[in-house]
Amino acid sequence: MESLNHRAEQILKLVIESYIQTGSPVGSKTISEHMGMQLSSASIRNVMSDLEKLGYLYAPHTSAGRLPTEAGLTVFVEGLLEVNTLSAKDQKAIAEKIKTETTKTTVTDKLDQIGRTISGLSDCAGLVIAPKSETVLKEIEFLKLSDQRILVILVDENSNIENRVIEVSENIPMSALRQASNYLNSFLLGATLSEIQKTLEQKVTQDEKLLDSLTKSLVDAGIAELSSKDTGEHLIIRGQAKLLDNVTAMEDLERLRSLFTALEEKDTLLKMLGAVENAQGIQIFIGSNNSLFEHSGCSLILSPYKDSSSKADVVGAVGVIGPTRLNYRRVIPVINYTSELLSDIL
Repeated sequence: MESLNHRAEQILKLVIESYIQTGSPVGSKTISEHMGMQLSSASIRNVMSDLEKLGYLYAPHTSAGRLPTEAGLTVFVEGLLEVNTLSAKDQKAIAEKIKTETTKTTVTDKLDQIGRTISGLSDCAGLVIAPKSETVLKEIEFLKLSDQRILVILVDENSNIENRVIEVSENIPMSALRQASNYLNSFLLGATLSEIQKTLEQKVTQDEKLLDSLTKSLVDAGIAELSSKDTGEHLIIRGQAKLLDNVTAMEDLERLRSLFTALEEKDTLLKMLGAVENAQGIQIFIGSNNSLFEHSGCSLILSPYKDSSSKADVVGAVGVIGPTRLNYRRVIPVINYTSELLSDIL
């Protein structure tokens, strides 16, 4: 990337700031007015022409004005952007969503609200990569649906209930259902899924003589259901409709459809987490330079947050997806402040 002199940097910055505000091509007269008439329109046009040759600006159609390219926007955010200080009002709005203390509010609920808050403050789609869930189980029960079908009921510490159906090869009596439930529940109190999985199979092997064959088959099925619960990271996205506000052509709509499809894929989540796992602070991906979403025409701002106990391990990320002309000056401090707070709380 070729270095720019001070005058070229100043003009590039003014073009991009005007474009972000209006979305329209920027002419030399507008730049001259912003500079207090320090340079003539002719001098500014010469500099803009040089910036165009370098690939930082381009002229749409026959317009006399210029728009920034993705390369130009990258230069702007990496070296020319002056980030705002987040207002006390915005800090309070974010902090209240994170620090809400009610017994019925789960971590996922809080992160969902944070996604909505970020979306509202940034006027973009807010996203949060939630950390791996360490659900504490309270109870497991088996109910007979038919001779070969058993309903497994999993209850966690927040009284959330998940039902699963398992198929069995034999007609299992009610006594075996009760014994299997009692046996598993004796190990569940206050234990997380990972803790249960580490010890339960070994314990069952040790107690095999105490359990009849039908009860053991149910216990094994219960362990399988516990192990199959999805405890990986998941992506929370709020405010997707805001992306549609910037659609001006069918081509833009198709890109958005591809983006929404990508966001539903587990591979995309892992890529995003990988992009910030070893990063220091905010990462910005613009347009086609964004290796996470091919041809999306969008910008992604993403920042990791860490485990509050160690402050070393990245457990999730928070950010926004928006048009390439999003308000970087405002959005970056919102994301930065949110990730810092999450690292202190979660």
